[in-house]
Amino acid sequence: MTTIKKMLFVLSLTHALTTVFAQKMEVNFDQILNADLAGLKFSDITATRGLSTALPIRMQPQNNLAFDVVSHKKLNLNLHMNNKNTSGMHKRKLYSGLWTYASLNYLYADLVGLMDANVHAQYEAGIVDGTVISPEFLTVAAGFMQIPIANVFLPHFIKNENTLRWVQIVSGSIMTLVQTATLFVGKPTPYYAVFSAFEIAATAYITIDAIKWKTKKSKPQFDASRL
Repeated sequence: MTTIKKMLFVLSLTHALTTVFAQKMEVNFDQILNADLAGLKFSDITATRGLSTALPIRMQPQNNLAFDVVSHKKLNLNLHMNNKNTSGMHKRKLYSGLWTYASLNYLYADLVGLMDANVHAQYEAGIVDGTVISPEFLTVAAGFMQIPIANVFLPHFIKNENTLRWVQIVSGSIMTLVQTATLFVGKPTPYYAVFSAFEIAATAYITIDAIKWKTKKSKPQFDASRL
């Protein structure tokens, strides 16, 4: 009997403490479980910390649900924009680096050519493989070489990705075709063929990669405040 009395006393005390705690928190659990939550005050549900997150999703306050939806959409939008920005920055650095690499190859191909006694003699004579090296020819060559040199910084200067994409396609195509054509003018030296192979590979890669580049399109900005 003593054990039974102790158990009854503990149960009674537990029930009393639970009742007092519920009254102090001002939460009516029967109302939460059975009543229509449309008219229930937000303060009644969130009187205890963490209570609203413990309820099923259909029982949580509408204000919290709206906030969660807005936050989720904002997070997805931010992640999407960050991925786009990261991809665009990677392309800019890649193209700038490849054009620098190609420009250095163009430069050293001519420099090494001057070390070749046969080619050097032709430069002094003013005729290289049947081509007259006139001031007009050198002027055209100077303008033509602005394509690879300018593209070293243009990827960082042109802000519009679609414009940059077309600049890379056109520039890469021109340099690839012209450099390939030079291999059929006269008989190229072995070192010139090696330089040309790397130059053509770099500019062809730029062209193909720019063609495949899916640039971001301008879309109306997401206004989360309207939700």
